[in-house]
Amino acid sequence: MIRKIAWLTPWNDQSAIAKFSDYIIRELQSRELDVKVFRTETGPALASSNLSDAVPVSCLKGTQPKKLVMEFDAIVANIGDHYPFHGALPRLLDAVPSFGIFHDGFLVNLAAPWADAEANGSNGSVSLTEALYGANFERTTNSLAELATTYPMLEWLAPKVSGAILHSHHWADRLKTSCSGNVTVQPLAMPDEAVPDPPQNASSNIVVATIGDVNRNKQPDQVLRAIASQPVLRERCSYKLIGRVDPVERKWLEELASNLDIPAPTFTGWVTDKQLIAELSSVDVISCLRYPILEGGSASLITAMRSHRPVMVSHHGVYAEVPSDLVLRCTPGAEAEDIASHLSALIADRSAAGRMAQRARTYALDAFSSSRYVDGLLPALSEAVRQSPAIELAKRTGYLLGSLGVCRNSAVGQRLADHIWHNFGEGGYK
Repeated sequence: MIRKIAWLTPWNDQSAIAKFSDYIIRELQSRELDVKVFRTETGPALASSNLSDAVPVSCLKGTQPKKLVMEFDAIVANIGDHYPFHGALPRLLDAVPSFGIFHDGFLVNLAAPWADAEANGSNGSVSLTEALYGANFERTTNSLAELATTYPMLEWLAPKVSGAILHSHHWADRLKTSCSGNVTVQPLAMPDEAVPDPPQNASSNIVVATIGDVNRNKQPDQVLRAIASQPVLRERCSYKLIGRVDPVERKWLEELASNLDIPAPTFTGWVTDKQLIAELSSVDVISCLRYPILEGGSASLITAMRSHRPVMVSHHGVYAEVPSDLVLRCTPGAEAEDIASHLSALIADRSAAGRMAQRARTYALDAFSSSRYVDGLLPALSEAVRQSPAIELAKRTGYLLGSLGVCRNSAVGQRLADHIWHNFGEGGYK
């Protein structure tokens, strides 16, 4: 029976995964479970203040794996694609049986700096990628979409856990192929930001916003191209980016707006939760575009759907799993034409968009709640704990055979895997 949980996570106020963790831990505590946080940050991020003091907190770096195994019934690892926030995690996953919550399916921005650091900067990321995907690996493209499809690095950490949760079906097949335990799809949960209603003056201009850390896969250029595509949109619409934007990306967007002969977006920089609410008070519609899909779930989508505002999404990944009458869908990777159509419709009739936004909020308050999430988490975690002895035995055997030069897929490796499966129960290496 699970009573004590070690929860491995970032624990600073700039991490959406930390805020998710705080939300879920409070629900676990309400069910009389004992939870302790182990911070997974590395470098300067580890020096930041604790997000909350509602739970005991330690640093994962320097914690002895044996201590975790002896003191806790289950170890939950929150896995995300940001090395400063998750850099202490990969080595620990090799040492202890754990359950993985995969917030991202694309893990290159965790894997590459981690591998280079482990190799003391001697291009360890190439060696790691070649070990996973073959000796002929070569970074021949700058296309993020191609990189996400071919070398996402999901297969690096998936075999190390005894079970996993994903927040959408987008990465599920790939994770199931490489994960040693069962994979559960459970929608992400986040606290309600209590965003106030949108502006009510129908004659005012339309403000479109993208929230969270802004990068090119959020398709901000598609919003600018849509605004520039029609005279009424050029006259009535403006664009606000609420969140951190890299200086190079900001310059690119400002130059694009200039070339399109429209005003540059407004850039707020990183904001606190309180500042986010204030910035959203003037926003009429929220853009939640993604191409390619890198994450499993989307905290910004949940905030947007609960905000009483219409939400534009790229129609794939977790965004395609939202009922069609709750969001404004756009063609992935070529959203501008659909964005223009949606903005034109909003200008013509705000009431229809308002009704859709209210339906979306009602749906999101239930679907993305902590109680619903924990209802799915606890059975998956219990099953992972049950399977972990056989999986750990298979892992250790695999490491030993690998050190002897025996391939896992060889006849010897397969016979041993079959033996473990049949003699120690379900959950051996797949």
